[in-house]
Amino acid sequence: VMYHRDRSVVYLVLWNGRTNRDKCDVESVKRRSKHLMMSTRDDIIRLYAPFIRDSPPWSLSEVIKTLFTSTLLLPTRMLTLGLFLVLLFLFSSLSLFCDYITDTHTLVAQEAKMPFVIIMATLLKKGIHVCIRLLIRAGIFISFGVLSIRTISSRHSIDEVEVVPDMPRPALYVANHLGWLEILVLLSQFGCTFVAHKYIKDIPCVGSVARALGVVFVGQGESSSETVKQRILETYDCIIKNCPTCRKCYPPVVIFPEGTTTNGLGMLTFRTGAFVSSVPVSPVCLRFASSQHFNASWETILFSHHLLRTMTQVHNNMQLILMPPIKVAKDPSREEARQARYFADMVPLPAICFPDTCSGSADHE
Repeated sequence: VMYHRDRSVVYLVLWNGRTNRDKCDVESVKRRSKHLMMSTRDDIIRLYAPFIRDSPPWSLSEVIKTLFTSTLLLPTRMLTLGLFLVLLFLFSSLSLFCDYITDTHTLVAQEAKMPFVIIMATLLKKGIHVCIRLLIRAGIFISFGVLSIRTISSRHSIDEVEVVPDMPRPALYVANHLGWLEILVLLSQFGCTFVAHKYIKDIPCVGSVARALGVVFVGQGESSSETVKQRILETYDCIIKNCPTCRKCYPPVVIFPEGTTTNGLGMLTFRTGAFVSSVPVSPVCLRFASSQHFNASWETILFSHHLLRTMTQVHNNMQLILMPPIKVAKDPSREEARQARYFADMVPLPAICFPDTCSGSADHE
């Protein structure tokens, strides 16, 4: 989707960007084309505003800085990034080995009433995850210039939303999705896990880290509601019980309810998969604190170009606005889908990210 800065001309391009493993849904494209032709110009602009690439234009100082950092800073960052990936792969492989030991010794340990192996493997895995968090924080500091991660507490209140102050820690975070860099930031800050496509498992090194962190994998076109709901409920139950040596202790889950990345200037209507379980959620608003020369969000540009621009910036500081866990009262008259829709609409994440606008969401009622 492309249009001029004055929004006088709108160009809509329907493009099948999937790989050969997926077939193009022709009927879906036809329905979308019909919908777009029936939409007004203002509706189209409102709908696609979060996908506009709104980055400052190149200036002479930015060109000189990029040439300088590409010559001196970029090679060092690339080398350190490779080193961090190797270390992450080693720690992840050790964590997966702990899982293997735990799974193979469960029955034997239960029959012998000696769960010592399970306890030691679980504690070792927890220590490995702490090392992974520290390693990721060091990696984004050195390789991507995330020098500062500022966390701000928010007390935004809505009458229909109830704050849950007595939880030891959140079981579920919901956040706006700006790209790939904030995933690493959230990992280093919260030691969390995510919901991702199955093809992530096949990516070298990244797949091993994802499996070690307990990422919930969902296939293309599959309904993820039940899978995600089950994981969230297990995580919530584990946190409430505060079991220190349970071999199924899952980290908190982070879900991006928009379902895709945006430019940080608007939001899409939240999908309901994260709210089906009715577990209290902790909203997190993500912002890039340094966007005067380059908007580090990744919405429409190529990954290679975005990676190059990100690594040639002197710093890419981030700001996290965090709310305590919240929930809405269950209404027996609502079915599960309607209750999840109501919960998603009541989450004040758009109001936190865009306090100066009447409606922080591009399509959020």
